Amino acid sequence: MKIHFFYSRKYNGDWHALRLEAIMEEDVIAAGSQNIQKSFTYIEVISAHIHSDLRKFQSVKFSIDFGKNNCRGDSAKSVKELYNSKSKDTWEDYILITQKQYERLRKVIFLIYEREKCMDFSLVEAEQTSKITILFKL
Repeated sequence: MKIHFFYSRKYNGDWHALRLEAIMEEDVIAAGSQNIQKSFTYIEVISAHIHSDLRKFQSVKFSIDFGKNNCRGDSAKSVKELYNSKSKDTWEDYILITQKQYERLRKVIFLIYEREKCMDFSLVEAEQTSKITILFKL
């Protein structure tokens, strides 16, 4: 059994999207077969999306999914196939990292969460200051 750790970071000026994935590799024998193949199970996925220009727009999203014997898996049948699917993904483009790097990045994401975890209601205007705009007409 081995755990593979992946990291993805996308950013575009005002927003940042971070994602961590820990995937457990196990040897399995498929039903009706004598061949040993690989099985990959997601044991932890952490993602954060943060819009950083709070004067214009505020949007913060954190999500974590983890569990022992989790049922969410990857369809890859080999380590090479897993790595290829992670590096050729059209949106994420993951980087393979060490467990130490993973745990350090996870700590950073949780520190960001502690800073941004709830809505600051003082940033929300209580009264509408703009005119009503018709978005579309039937």
